[in-house]
Amino acid sequence: MLFLKKTRVFVFCLFTMGWFGINYTASAQWDVNKYLANTTNAAELQLIRDQISFLDNNNMSSPRLREVELRLRTNSIVAAPDDFRFRVAPLNPLERRANRDHLTVLREQLGSQQLVDFSQVMASRYYMLVNYWYTANFSRSQTEIADRYKFLIATAAASSEAGKELIRLEKRLFMTELKQLEAKATTQELIFGIKSSYAFSGEPDLSMFQMVTVPQVLQYITSLKSESADNIFLANEANKVKLSNAEWEIKRQESFSNIGFLQAEYRANDNRTFSEVLGVQLGIK
Repeated sequence: MLFLKKTRVFVFCLFTMGWFGINYTASAQWDVNKYLANTTNAAELQLIRDQISFLDNNNMSSPRLREVELRLRTNSIVAAPDDFRFRVAPLNPLERRANRDHLTVLREQLGSQQLVDFSQVMASRYYMLVNYWYTANFSRSQTEIADRYKFLIATAAASSEAGKELIRLEKRLFMTELKQLEAKATTQELIFGIKSSYAFSGEPDLSMFQMVTVPQVLQYITSLKSESADNIFLANEANKVKLSNAEWEIKRQESFSNIGFLQAEYRANDNRTFSEVLGVQLGIK
């Protein structure tokens, strides 16, 4: 229930153990709780974690100055410089604010995206358990059906008038055994997928695993509709729209990036005082 309280999102498989009706006794080889809890270390979440970590560990704020320039001039190539100019051009404050707002929205969007990715990884693991439960039970049911056909074939073989019926039973036995082999192959694929994210020996023990009923699904959907909390999938899409608007605002303010400059000048002259050779230029665009 901790995940649902944090994310407040409906995903079919995310109804905790009670949602599926699991009454599970953990064994030394397999623990369904540890398998699901290991989702936080999933490789699928590493990219979003790296992006958030990069923003946290690096200064992404805009500089206050757009450019700093030092100019030197001389009247002769062999003479020392006699004209010094130092220019600074500030960055448009509105552009700096747009960049700051964009960074704030980007952090929010990455945070909501992390919750969405976590929900999807958790849901995929639940679906894998559900599929494994289904294929394992289907394989067992096909084994029982095959045993019944074998019994009927043995009974029909004792009769001299069961030629067509014997052929029909053998055909059905063949199709049943084929389905059984396909189910076993699918089961092994699912076990491999489960082990790729959670190391354990043997096979998952879901003997006490009980599928949720349709009335339980409807009841849960109804309870979600009555909740006032935002859906993280909708919140993430809203953050994407806000991020797009913030990026557009940056581009708009960049067109006014050059708002002017302030330049200090010094012209060396032995016949004039120090204050007389100093000058200032101010440019506004």
